Parts: sequence; structure tokens; C-alpha cells
Amino acid sequence: MIILAIDPGMTTGYAVIDELGNLLESGNLLPEDLDNSILTYKKYQDPTTCEVVIEYTPIPTQSRMNRRLKEVTGKIGSMFPNAVYVTPGVWKSAPIAKRFPFPFPHGTPHQKDAFRMGIHHMMFRRIK
Repeated sequence: MIILAIDPGMTTGYAVIDELGNLLESGNLLPEDLDNSILTYKKYQDPTTCEVVIEYTPIPTQSRMNRRLKEVTGKIGSMFPNAVYVTPGVWKSAPIAKRFPFPFPHGTPHQKDAFRMGIHHMMFRRIK
């Protein structure tokens, strides 16, 4: 089973990881790209072949940027109703997340966070 890890934001990072922790694909998406992106691929919508993990960060204020961020997180959440949510404090503090370097020399912080969050999920998810 593959894992699609998503770090939502004004630039949304994603990583697709196989069951051995190999990075299959990674990238960044802008809010206007979400509807026509990798996130809409059928293979990522099937919970029998793909587990989706999304970073959840509370949005405390109603600034213009935070309202836009809330729209982005809402749209991504509606695409993946069976997703697992994890807060940054859970996965970023885990030693396992720090030990796995991003496998490519050039990656944005969003891509790297998505990859490490996916690795954390792979190592600590509940066995079904």
C-alpha cells in the first residue's frame, strides 16, 4: 500500500511513498492547482490501495491569509474523507522523522515535511 502525505498550505507539499519508505513522487501545489492535480488521481482516492495522511495545524485567527489557508485545508480534506490527520508536534518531534533525509538534493520545505510525515505515518500507523 502506498502513502500519500500532504502538507497543506499556501504552497502545499506532497509526497508519495511506497511500503518500504521509498519516495515515488513529490511536488508542490498552489491553491489554484488543487482541482487539476495529482490529488485528484483515482489511485489516491482508493483507501484499499492508498493511505492518506494530512498535517493538521489549527488556524487560530481570521486574517485574510488564514481564511485562504482554511479554504485550502477544507478542499484537501473533502478530497480525502478517510485521511488520517497528524499535528506537526506529533510527527516533527519523532526521532524517526529526523533520521530520514529527503532523497533528492533539491526539495522545498513543504516536500520534505510531507515526506517525513509520510515516513512517520508508515512507521507508527495502526495495523489494520
